[in-house]
Amino acid sequence: LKPFLEGRKDLRAWRAESRRLFLVYAYHGVEIQKYPAVLEHLKPHRKALERRATSANHEWYELQQPQMAYKEHFEKPKLVWPELSEAPTFSVQPSGTYFNNKVYFVPGGDSYLLAVLASPPLWLFLTGIAREMRGGYFELFSQVVEKLPIPPRGSPDATRAANLAKRISDSGGTDSDALEHLASTTCRLFGLTADEERLLHDR
Repeated sequence: LKPFLEGRKDLRAWRAESRRLFLVYAYHGVEIQKYPAVLEHLKPHRKALERRATSANHEWYELQQPQMAYKEHFEKPKLVWPELSEAPTFSVQPSGTYFNNKVYFVPGGDSYLLAVLASPPLWLFLTGIAREMRGGYFELFSQVVEKLPIPPRGSPDATRAANLAKRISDSGGTDSDALEHLASTTCRLFGLTADEERLLHDR
């Protein structure tokens, strides 16, 4: 059983709000007899599971596409975001958390990258290139996020931004003092003047 999150339903800025969903990760070749409680849970659904399109290629209790190529990444920390979002909704999720196909991720828990992706300047840039959907949501496909400019690391402000992002992440997004300082720090990373920063915050 793997902790399971579903995109826009569970992911928030800096954190996840789990609904205590779990994925039965029954990969091809799993020895299901080792997990009798799981097998008993699945038995009432056997007929429906047997009707799946590729049921001839695997046992009825196995996932059709377990995505084993991504398993090692799911088992490690990762920076994640939902496919649809109306605000910066990036967070670092711990090892062992699995997702549906409405979640994108970058392997690792990179605090600097999290700081930059969650910043006001980058959200302004992102909403300028992402497709806007009904209700004010934006499609944050990986090919869109990949186009975002990331300031170089190594400067004092970059180090400060990473440290602040770690504080905010550890607090689940509730550290208001760190949030305020991170916004100013990331604006400096992008070379914004004080007047430009005020304009950005007034939007």
